[in-house]
Amino acid sequence: MNASAANTAPTGKTDYPRVGFWSLIVTQFQGAFNDNLFKFIIIFYLLNMMRGAGTESTEAMRIYGHALEGGLFGIHLKITAGDFVPSFATLLFSLPFILFPAFFGALADRYSKGSIARWVKYIEVGIGILVGIALYRHSIALLWVMLFLMATHSTMFSPAKYGLLPEILPESRISWGNGILQMGTIVAIIAGTGLAGTLYDGLKDHVYYVAYVLIGLSMFGLVTSQFISKPAPANASQKLSLNPWSGMGRYMGAIIEDKVLLYVVVGYVYFWFAGALIQQNIIKYAHEVLRLGEAQNGYLQAAMAIGIGVGAVAAGYLSRGKIEQGLILIGSLGMTLFALLIAVPPGWYGQAAEGITSASVYFRSLLFLVFGLGFFAGVFDVPLASTLQQRAPANMRGGIISATNMLTFVGMAFAGLLFLPLGAVGFTPAHIFLLTGLFSLAVGLFIVWKLPLLGLRAVLWAMDGTLFKVSIGGRRNLPERGGALIVADHNSIVDTLAIQYALDREVCFVMGKECLDVPWMKRLSHFLHLVPVDSTTPQGLAEAEQSIQKLLAEGWVVCLSRDSLLRSDGLRLPWYDDYHRLARESGALVLPLSMTRLWERVYIFSEKRLQLRWCGRLRYPVQVWLGAPLPDGTPGVAVRKAVEHTAMEAYFQRKYQFRLLQEGFVKMARHRFRH
Repeated sequence: MNASAANTAPTGKTDYPRVGFWSLIVTQFQGAFNDNLFKFIIIFYLLNMMRGAGTESTEAMRIYGHALEGGLFGIHLKITAGDFVPSFATLLFSLPFILFPAFFGALADRYSKGSIARWVKYIEVGIGILVGIALYRHSIALLWVMLFLMATHSTMFSPAKYGLLPEILPESRISWGNGILQMGTIVAIIAGTGLAGTLYDGLKDHVYYVAYVLIGLSMFGLVTSQFISKPAPANASQKLSLNPWSGMGRYMGAIIEDKVLLYVVVGYVYFWFAGALIQQNIIKYAHEVLRLGEAQNGYLQAAMAIGIGVGAVAAGYLSRGKIEQGLILIGSLGMTLFALLIAVPPGWYGQAAEGITSASVYFRSLLFLVFGLGFFAGVFDVPLASTLQQRAPANMRGGIISATNMLTFVGMAFAGLLFLPLGAVGFTPAHIFLLTGLFSLAVGLFIVWKLPLLGLRAVLWAMDGTLFKVSIGGRRNLPERGGALIVADHNSIVDTLAIQYALDREVCFVMGKECLDVPWMKRLSHFLHLVPVDSTTPQGLAEAEQSIQKLLAEGWVVCLSRDSLLRSDGLRLPWYDDYHRLARESGALVLPLSMTRLWERVYIFSEKRLQLRWCGRLRYPVQVWLGAPLPDGTPGVAVRKAVEHTAMEAYFQRKYQFRLLQEGFVKMARHRFRH
């Protein structure tokens, strides 16, 4: 850790205020639990109230207890409680995150974030009291207001809780602190969502008792908030602008300018849109079609949340130590599959909708399908969020993430607005699940169409761990951003696939233009970034040199072969004696790379023809090893020696197939006895 970071650490390089940090974690857990418990209890209560079930007869029930029917431009419209309540609740819960992010963000900078955490808990206690009054008096309007205020208080807490971590933790513990905070939030969401239905079922006759639970939990959070660390204000002179989108235009411009970042944000917003739409649809499906109780409805919501959490953890593991953008397509395909399976009506399984209970096979199958949908949604989300953090410029990262978060809540609000007219024109929950599945497929294919490399990475990811087992070393030698020139010992376009798969960043490969004369290579080139070079003329080589220098200046990673020729009858490459001549003007790094175990073991490329050779076993080991950057002025021969040295380092990392030489001889002799 550098000196400046050390100076900001509370008590030392790795020490931190334990009481202050864990008080924040406990307070955040309580708040997230309360939010989800409160939201779903209100939804269950309003659904029952509007259809006149389980409560006393009131004027409100007579107003809302029947479906609204009518016609518009010849279209028959019918709005039921199952359409209106989840839709309006989603819209209200999203609205504060759209209206107030800039204001509350400035508030968190102007005042101590620890103080804001305490203020939020006082507000939460007051909301709990008003919730009790609304439930006791059966006031639908006041309950809607309370739902909006609960979301507003969460919007106020959000920048404070995330901003506190770098202020109370040393640099070495910030990632760890974020992980603890996110894990606690996910567990709280699952617990609050799952217990809401059971708690409502138990208190249905005296539902206002729920307010005692909410107030009690809020009081507990108020106590724990008193122990949260209270650092000094980050910017006491910060102005509080009433413009809810102050400064967002600059961040939106940065997103639009970067094509990869733009389509990643599109996918990220869709994830939250689809999640909100599915959540509403599950409520309606369980409530109006399957006629399940609130407890069973809560189980379905919890299965969805658990699936997202497990899918997110699995995506981190399946990424194999890098940001694996290929999982975006795999996640969208999985979401499509499970959404379509949920859309299949119970009758197809031989189950009548009226006879479904918690013990029925269909309900258990539905739990599994909802879990699977959430799982692949989590797989879809993680590479999007990771790419967003990686691609955002360092000096604008916080603002771009804030702008993206606002867009996600716009997507959630739109899901709330869309759900109501879909139900009004006669879309059943099955239709909406079907529509969500098709939307997921369309978004996945759209992103791959705009960013073809993502589709290729999905295929390569599936091959890694099945046909091949790719070992990667030295990935940290490649800078996260900025130009870099890689000198490699690859032989053909096939090798470039393994190199691109091994690295997080997009790579431009320098190849002889004659490779595009081969049909399958030309098709493959649409998924890769290639720099075709005419090495038969001095002009072609000069143009290639200028193209490489321009790419490096723009911050690209460029990979070229260490060979002196691109084709046997071509001219000697001008950078063969000095690779730094390509990178010197841009200041790009020059790195050696070695790739082994493909050429002559898996394929041979000769006379413009590719001949595959089956290596004899699954999970065939392939190594991609990246060496440390070489200092400016290193001659070409020394760069090639560094490539060989990197190959030697990779060789010593190989796992031996046999423990002893004689053991291998005996085993091979058994398999090839006649030879």
